[in-house]
Amino acid sequence: MSKKSYFYYSEENDPNIFEYKITQYMRLDYLFELLETNKYHVTKRGEFEDAFEIAPVNPFLVSLEPAEDYFKKDKDRTKAYKKREQIEKDCKDLAKFPISCWCKKENESSMMWKLYAHKIGACIKTTVSKFIDSIDLDLSAENVDKIVCGSINYRKMPCYPDEKGMFFTKDIGYSEEEEFRFYFDFNKFVDNDKKFAKIPIRTKEMIDEIILSPFISKKSADIFTEMIKEKYGIENVKHSNMRIK
Repeated sequence: MSKKSYFYYSEENDPNIFEYKITQYMRLDYLFELLETNKYHVTKRGEFEDAFEIAPVNPFLVSLEPAEDYFKKDKDRTKAYKKREQIEKDCKDLAKFPISCWCKKENESSMMWKLYAHKIGACIKTTVSKFIDSIDLDLSAENVDKIVCGSINYRKMPCYPDEKGMFFTKDIGYSEEEEFRFYFDFNKFVDNDKKFAKIPIRTKEMIDEIILSPFISKKSADIFTEMIKEKYGIENVKHSNMRIK
């Protein structure tokens, strides 16, 4: 179990959450920047294309209380409106949080290669516990808030199941990603701006394996593999097993 400070929502009853195997697909320039600088790139939630990431599509569809209770009395309706307004505000506040999105698929995914790694890309593999423990900050310090992490729930309707669901709800159209997500509520980031931030990380400690994109030629993949092994000391590097024309 990680020694770091954390909170998780989606797997409250799963003692194995810390050993979940997770994979992140990225462009090759992001990988080499990570290896060279030991700074992990994170994106603010509001920068993603899914409208769910910023606010409910329709705030009136946010699940708050049984419908019969909502229409009983004026004061009940006023209370519900205020709660709904608060949820909208919370959603907009969440859009400012840096997040890290990973995939729980253990096997390589052609879709993920095409969406997130482009032609020249790679994926890195780790576990939830190793990722948290490799963050090069004292997360036990009083001035540091928590890491929030959990699996994404996918829904058909543009509403959240509850307030906590705001952290881990996406449109069902993204369900093939099988996403596992981290939120970072730190006081200090590196290169923090409106869209992105970077977190100091012990990269070699974090990475279990690097897989180079199937769209990279074998000759080029061999060159990149040797470069990563020699310069950065990461031995578990290989070319993708997928065969693509």
